[in-house]
Amino acid sequence: MSTMTSIVITVFNLIIKLIVRGLITWIGYSTLTADISAFMIAVFISTFFSTGILLLLADANLSQIKALSWIPGIQHGPFPDLTEEWYLVIAPSLIFTMFLNAMSPIIEVCTYLATAILTRALD
Repeated sequence: MSTMTSIVITVFNLIIKLIVRGLITWIGYSTLTADISAFMIAVFISTFFSTGILLLLADANLSQIKALSWIPGIQHGPFPDLTEEWYLVIAPSLIFTMFLNAMSPIIEVCTYLATAILTRALD
């Protein structure tokens, strides 16, 4: 289950990156530096929340925090605090997600190269 969560989060990060790239291109900044800066800030914020925050809240028991009672599904997790068991359950998933996020640029380049080679071969 934790491996599937890591893969879903990584795919979600890639989809968000594509959407952000399209939106920033649509906005049309006047300089390349402003374009790249806006893209990197948006990707950082979305990756931080999807990987860092959502993955940590996945198994949290936040039933004692009234301000978060509107969020469904996070009130009844097995871990009310950062215990040793929490680290044993969450750490492998978090490390695998970080590994997939670190490898995603390499996978992306290989996918583009394979697509280019396949397109040339079919031409």
